[in-house]
Amino acid sequence: MILNKDNAEGLRRTLASLIRQDCGICRCFDIYVVDGSSKDHSIEVFKEIARRYRCVYWITQKIKGGTGPARIEIIELLKKRKYRFVIWGDSENRYDEHYVSEMIESAYSGCDVVSGKSIVENDESLYGDMFYWYHSMHNILKGLIGSRHAPGNNALFDISIYDSYMYPPISRSDDYFLTINIMRGGGLEGRKIRFCVNEKAIAYISVSNGFKNVIGWQRNRVKGIVEGAIYYRLKLLSLPDTVFWIVLPLLLLILTVGGFIFDFRLLYIALAIFLAIVVFLGPASRSYVTRPKIYTPLLGAVGFILHGFFTIAYILKWYIAYKRRGFNKIRKELFNRFMKIAT
Repeated sequence: MILNKDNAEGLRRTLASLIRQDCGICRCFDIYVVDGSSKDHSIEVFKEIARRYRCVYWITQKIKGGTGPARIEIIELLKKRKYRFVIWGDSENRYDEHYVSEMIESAYSGCDVVSGKSIVENDESLYGDMFYWYHSMHNILKGLIGSRHAPGNNALFDISIYDSYMYPPISRSDDYFLTINIMRGGGLEGRKIRFCVNEKAIAYISVSNGFKNVIGWQRNRVKGIVEGAIYYRLKLLSLPDTVFWIVLPLLLLILTVGGFIFDFRLLYIALAIFLAIVVFLGPASRSYVTRPKIYTPLLGAVGFILHGFFTIAYILKWYIAYKRRGFNKIRKELFNRFMKIAT
């Protein structure tokens, strides 16, 4: 399942990598491109492939509103067509030739949800060095994160899970809230849902190139988090890891300012925290980027802190904006969007 919008050349790369899968396109998997009304030549790229392979399908998203509605819509179709598994991908990814077969092998070995190894392409952009950890955290912390969460652009799900749990109809971060729902729900048919990480299933992730695109990604990511909290009537500070991303940058800011104004020794504490992040990210910088560099952990730590500041800034932005419109009104709009898709 490839989610796409206005990324024709990325889609071309993605489809080319899927055609080369060792288990055989149209033999062990079909391809669905779910498109959010692209205005570029994405449809032409699709047609080039579809002329050669009968199992490549194009779905134009009917109910707009981001990735949440897109997933809900396509899941209903997959259920009708009796598929057993869905692998979620993105037109910003390309896949190792063994990716699909490895994901399926893990699924048949008893895993309900499988995530692969995310390797960020950092050859041409410093932003790959700054944010590689974000895409690979389920690999870096397998026991803590990989055992209960699979990223939305690199995951296989047993479709029966969606009989009990579903994505919210929000613009972004829908995979995050699906994980929260599963954690709160307690399992599936009296048993725990089994999450697995298969690092032989490699997905190469391209990241936003240019600071403007990074800002757009962060803005939309946090917008989805605020929408999800409103939809489920959750307090933002009760969400997993939200407190961390608020406290970390504020603590560093307070220590740094305090060091210059009151006691320079506070700067040592701030520096120690920063270096601890560098050390934490060091091993990951050798495993989860295409081109490890000596300064990758350092830039990763900078991105780590910036991620926190972006989280704070955009939580405030979207919380205030939605509060002015009225949380009940936003919740009703999201619910109506879900009902349009479901019916």
